[in-house]
Amino acid sequence: MDVLATWDDYDCGLNDGGEEFHKKKESQKAFLDFLKVPQNDHRRHQQGIYTSKTYTTAHGSVHIMILDTRYFRTALTRAKRANKKYQPNTYGEGTILGVEQWKWLTNQLHTSKFDFNVILSSIQLLSDNHGYESWGNFPHEVDRLKKLIKDSNAAGVLLLSGDRHISEFSYTTIEGASFPLIDFTSSGLTHSHTKFKGEENPHSVGKVVSVLSFGVLKFDFKDQKVTMQMRGKDNSLQQEYIQSYN
Repeated sequence: MDVLATWDDYDCGLNDGGEEFHKKKESQKAFLDFLKVPQNDHRRHQQGIYTSKTYTTAHGSVHIMILDTRYFRTALTRAKRANKKYQPNTYGEGTILGVEQWKWLTNQLHTSKFDFNVILSSIQLLSDNHGYESWGNFPHEVDRLKKLIKDSNAAGVLLLSGDRHISEFSYTTIEGASFPLIDFTSSGLTHSHTKFKGEENPHSVGKVVSVLSFGVLKFDFKDQKVTMQMRGKDNSLQQEYIQSYN
C-alpha cells in the first residue's frame, strides 16, 4: 500500500511557518527519511517536497499532485481584528507555492490526459473567512489556481485539504470551467476540534464534522463522478458528497 503525504506547519517545524524557517532543509530530509523515500527520488534533490503519482487501472486513471505549502510560502499578515489571527495580504503580494513549484503544477495540469486530477494541499483553498491559515491569505494565488484549472482543461480536478481539525466540503464554480471545484477538507484522524462552534464559510456544503473522522474517495470512471465520504469510528459513514464531472 502506498502512503502519499505532504507536510503542514508542525511537520515542517514552525507553527504557521513558511520559507522563514531556518531548518527547513533539515526538516525536508527528516520528512523524506520518515517516509522511506528512496535516495534517487527527485524530492531528495529539489527544494520542497512537492511530487505527483498516477494510478492507472483497466477502467481509468487518477493523477495525484501533492503540493508543498510551507517551503516557499512567504509571510502572512496579522489581522487587525481581535477575533482573527490573519488577514489577506495586499493583492499580488507574496506566494504560497513559489516560482518553481508553480511551473511544475502548471505543467502537471496542462499535460494531463488522466480521468481525474487530485490536488493535495495541506491548507484550505475555499474556506477563507475563519482568520487562520488558508489560500485566502494570498487571494491572487487563489485566482491563479482557478485560472490554471480552467485554462489547462484538465479533467475532473478536485482539491483535498487538511489542517483545521475538522472535516467539511466546500464548493465553488469557476467561470469558463466545465465543472465546479470541490475542496474536501479532512483533518480529524487522531484528534479533532471537539469544541467547534461554527464559523463563516459561504462555500460550505452540508455540515462540519468536528469529531474523529477520515476521508474516502470513490472514483466512478464509467459515469465520471467521485463519491467523497467522511467516515468515523468503526468505519461509520458521517457524510458524503457526490460530484459529477461529465
